[in-house]
Order: sequence, then C-alpha cells, then structure tokens
Amino acid sequence: MGVSEASQRRQWINSMLEFRAMLKRFALFACLSTCLLLLTAPAGKAQGTDEEMTEQATALRTLRSFPLQELPGPVPTWYVPSAQQRAREYQQSLQPALAWFEEQLHLELPMDLAVLDQNSYEKVNIVPWPLPYALPNFNYLVFPSRIEELLGPEPKAKAPGEYITYHESGHVFAYRLGIDSGNAFVAELVANIFMAGYIHAKRPDLTWVLEGPNPNEHPRYISLADLDYVYYPGVGPANYAWYQWHLQRMAGYLTTGQGFLSVIGKLKAQFPADKKKQETLSQIIAHLDQIRPGVRDILGTLAGPTTLARIAPSACPKSGNQSAGKEGTIAVRNDQDHPLSLTTPDGHTDTLAAGAWKSFSLKTGESIQLANGTCLLAGNEPALAILSE
Repeated sequence: MGVSEASQRRQWINSMLEFRAMLKRFALFACLSTCLLLLTAPAGKAQGTDEEMTEQATALRTLRSFPLQELPGPVPTWYVPSAQQRAREYQQSLQPALAWFEEQLHLELPMDLAVLDQNSYEKVNIVPWPLPYALPNFNYLVFPSRIEELLGPEPKAKAPGEYITYHESGHVFAYRLGIDSGNAFVAELVANIFMAGYIHAKRPDLTWVLEGPNPNEHPRYISLADLDYVYYPGVGPANYAWYQWHLQRMAGYLTTGQGFLSVIGKLKAQFPADKKKQETLSQIIAHLDQIRPGVRDILGTLAGPTTLARIAPSACPKSGNQSAGKEGTIAVRNDQDHPLSLTTPDGHTDTLAAGAWKSFSLKTGESIQLANGTCLLAGNEPALAILSE
C-alpha cells in the first residue's frame, strides 16, 4: 500500500516546485504561504496507533475475503451483487470529488470504495449497520447498500447519502495531511469541511446538506460535550445523525468566504496530528475561531455544558456484576493530577491519564471498579463520572 518516505518526499517536493512555478506564472503570490504550509509536510507523516492499524487491517482482510464484484475506474469500486446500482451511483459521485481534492491539495491519493449489504457489514464488524466509514490507513471507504435506513430517501440527492462519500474521503485526506484531534467529533467536523468545500465549489445542488437539521427535531442530547463523552454508542443513531447535520452546518460556515486550501492550512495549524490530545469544548471553539471567527455564536446550545446524567463512585455490588442485558455507556473523566486505574467487568485494567476521559460500553447493572475499591454502576442511560481528589 505505502511507498518509502524518501519517495514521498520526492513526490511532495516535485509537487511544491510545480505549484510554485504555477504561482509565478499567474502571479498568485498571496496564497504561497498557505500552499507551502501544506506542501512542506510529506503525506506519509500521517498519525495512527498500532491498535487502529490492526483493527483496520483485520476489517480489510475480512472485506477482501468476500466474493465482491468490481466496477473499474479512477475509484475502483467493489460491491455485493445486490448493490450494483448503488455502487455505480457512489462511484460516479466520488470520482470527480476525489479529482478536485487532489487538484486543490496537490496530492495524489488513490482510494477504493466498497458497497456492502447488512450481512457483510456484520461480518466485518467495525461499525454498526448502516453507518459508512473510512479505513484511512488503507485509503478505503465502506458504504452500506441501503443508507436510506439511516437517512431516509433524500430525493434532492442523485443518490441517498452521496455527499457522505466526500465526507469519508475527507477522513482519508485528513489522515494523510496530518490533521487529527483527540476529540472524536472534531474528526467528524474536519471530514465535513472537506465535504463542504467540494459542495461550495462543484455541487451547489447539495447546499441543503449544509443547512443543519430539521428545526422541529428535539433530541435528548444537544451539547457537543455529550457527543464528545459518549459518542455514537451513547447518543444513539438518530441523535448522532442530528449532530452530524449540525457539524455539516458548521463546516459550511467555516468554508464560506475563504479558499479551500487556506482552510485546510488552518486546520493543519490548529489540529496537528503529532500534537493530538483531548481538549475541552472551549479550547476547540478557540481553535475553530482561528479558522473563521464567530463559531460560538453559530453553535448556540451545542456549545453549552454536558447534559449527561452524573454518577459518583459507590459501593460495589456484593454479588458482582449483575447484567440486565440492556447496553449502556459510562464516560469517566479523570480530573486528578495523576493517572487513574479502572477495571472493567471483563477484568481488563485501563489507565486514564490526568485530565483525560474515556467512554465504556457496559450493560445495565455492570460496573467499573476503581483502585480504591468503589465502583461506577451502569444504569439505564448514558452517564458521566468526573473523578477528582
């Protein structure tokens, strides 16, 4: 899949020289600083953990074991026999977008696309059906054959969810450009920025995607802090989709009134992958204000405090973990000045660094045991435990 770092550097240097020559021809010196910001970092400097690499490699190995059919083209597209039409629609939508991203970023980045049915999704077992996803380590996008089950019919689109192909490819470009954050929702916003940039430039028929959710929707979770703490498993599919619509609206705002390359350069400066860390919502908003001021006003209640139920340590159940079967989520934030040791119901020990947080999927009645012998008990709804001295 990869090429050597030396080869990558040669490719980037050649791209930079070609682009500088173009600037000279057209006297577009004003954008030189932004362009150089992108072109001085080799594409191979993407960041990722060994755990992420292993998970994605396992998923791809499973996917490639399926008897898929192929649509050749600039974006080779693999599909289950029942999804040929949808695969063709997504391929035809993604190919010009990918060419535009490569042209804007002066980065050649081949990608493959797979369109799978529910049975295949469950065998790969990396995200729930019918959520699309990317495998950034391997330049691979995976889509469901019937995204209507998540989004509805979407008559304004050429194919339901076609714009999400731009979003998922944005994850891959962000990975290769070294843009990342320790906050999961920021990664979604970054991918949406790629999508919004392309829609503004080439697909004005899709600007409705950037208008936000239906104002008549009133979901349970309304703060980005909620999403950050418990993410998709905690807020659930409908509420997660509502957040995505808002993140698409925010991406539309951030990409308005300035060039796409300029926005990507600012993203690299504000969210460098080699300095990836968890940050508070206020800190993230401050970063986004450097891309375009006024973010807090645009967010409204999304910028408010978490609405998650709060729990505190209590005595551990005498009879051990008593699972009631219903899935639940507990987010634990360590506000102590030293690492925090946790033991999950399966006996696994986890360590939270000072100032960090993490969510755990449990079933109602199960508990997380702390080093001092107390427990955090999972209830019927997602909850947050903030542990201090």
